[in-house]
Amino acid sequence: MPASTPRLTIGIPVYNGERYLGCALDSVLAQDIDGLDVVVSDNASTDGTQELVRERRRRDPRVRYIRQEVNRGGVWNTNFVLSQARAPLFKWAFYDDVLRPGYLSACLALLDDAGPGVVGAHTRVVVIDQDGRQIEERQDSRIGADAPTAHERIGAMYRKLAGQLQFGVFRTEVVQRSGGFVAAYGSEMRMLTRILIEGRMLQLEDQLLELRRHPAQYGATKLAEMSWYKHEGQRGWFAPVSWMTVEFLRAVGESEADAAERARCSATVVRDWSLRHLRGVASDLRDLPAILRLRRDGIRS
Repeated sequence: MPASTPRLTIGIPVYNGERYLGCALDSVLAQDIDGLDVVVSDNASTDGTQELVRERRRRDPRVRYIRQEVNRGGVWNTNFVLSQARAPLFKWAFYDDVLRPGYLSACLALLDDAGPGVVGAHTRVVVIDQDGRQIEERQDSRIGADAPTAHERIGAMYRKLAGQLQFGVFRTEVVQRSGGFVAAYGSEMRMLTRILIEGRMLQLEDQLLELRRHPAQYGATKLAEMSWYKHEGQRGWFAPVSWMTVEFLRAVGESEADAAERARCSATVVRDWSLRHLRGVASDLRDLPAILRLRRDGIRS
């Protein structure tokens, strides 16, 4: 690969992320790999995000900074950084999370030794609070996203609620074919359904990614996450958890798996997602008044 061609693009979508962005961006720039391309898309922030990123850009030319003139919504911005990828490998790095030293080199080593049927790599994660203290250790050992068949892989993801796989390193062409995020609750798992149908995702057992939990994050609660999608006209807004079944079945139907494997994947959606998460369906009924208020008022992200 020519030296001028980046090996990996990191996409960082951000809106008013001044408090945590510096830590997140520095953790990316400190990684021990060559050929790193970092694109930050600022969704018309009104805090000090612009000044922070421009300062990092002055210090490190690997950073590309793109400021949007208006807030286009969280889904749009997250997909925008994917569209800017220049490298054959891609990773989303959200403004409030932290890569531990060696994260990227560990994932790239897995991918370098893998065949064409491998679409991505990831490590285990830990959860930190707003001050960077570890508050939770996920039960995410051996998730099973490397199983030999598509229906086994997506079933493992549904059973373990392994949405954190979205933070892995992917082959760019694969994640672009997945369609990225859509304006629907649980969109990351819809995208992962498409990706895992296409191929295996390898896992390193080391805990090299810190996911931050704080009151302002878009996924802090069900309604907060819905507000992130609402700006772009959320699909299935009246029953978001129930609607996930529809989205997962759509993802299966959009895949290029053969008819028999699509049928097995569809059965897996029903068995390992829909039937296992009936409490979530019940929560749609419980939360309906609040959902209707959110639909009326909304929050831009």
